[in-house]
Amino acid sequence: MRVWFALLALAALVVACGVQQTWVTPKGQVFQSATCDTHELTPGGGPDTCLWRKIDTSEVEQAKCKADGGNVYVSASASYPIFPGSHIYEAGCIFPYADVGKACSKSTDCRGACDAETRTCRQSELGGDMLDENGRVTGGYIE
Repeated sequence: MRVWFALLALAALVVACGVQQTWVTPKGQVFQSATCDTHELTPGGGPDTCLWRKIDTSEVEQAKCKADGGNVYVSASASYPIFPGSHIYEAGCIFPYADVGKACSKSTDCRGACDAETRTCRQSELGGDMLDENGRVTGGYIE
């Protein structure tokens, strides 16, 4: 019984100290970070795929985000947060889906959304008109 308590205490200490974990971006780039706020299991096993993590707006954090393969984003809208848990002016490091920029003709061709103007996949429904599952133009969300 004491061994279990010792192991639990050690696990709590490791989490509290911000131990670096290995993550992978949707494009397959591996990086180290203590946190990832939105992630999913990687098909076939391996490190979890990180989609988004909170960062502060310092130059150091922004540079690390870019070095890890992400894009810095500062949300300016509390009414339509870009990811669960985001708040007004919250900074985040967003890791693009692997299909961003690829050609598309309908929403189901993309992980995020199919841009109606460029006919390419984009990260989300934010940013203007997009194509629906039948290839028809539909309004997007503008932040």
